[in-house]
Amino acid sequence: MLLRRALRGESLTLGESGEFKLDETSLARFLVLLLLYTARNERFHGSSFSPFVSSDATLRTYTHPFFMFLASYYLLLATWLETRPAATNASRIELLESLSNNLQDAEGLFGSHWKS
Repeated sequence: MLLRRALRGESLTLGESGEFKLDETSLARFLVLLLLYTARNERFHGSSFSPFVSSDATLRTYTHPFFMFLASYYLLLATWLETRPAATNASRIELLESLSNNLQDAEGLFGSHWKS
């Protein structure tokens, strides 16, 4: 719960250390260096089992994989936008609009599961 609160941008008081809050750079590093990297290793190196049996799958089952897909897809597009602009026809504004639309669609599809 503490990590979830930190990732949501809440200011946290940690003992005598005072107030702690993750800035945008820290959140981006967490996403790329920890979350996406770990998911990649688990999936592609076979060190994890499927989180569900297909007959037991629910809509909630797909929220995390879908989030990981969106995160990696837009990270790739943002990287291309900066390093190889000809690889995509999108501008920075169009890319942000597309991300916003996809996040809204995901919230509509997954409902309360998206925010839990």
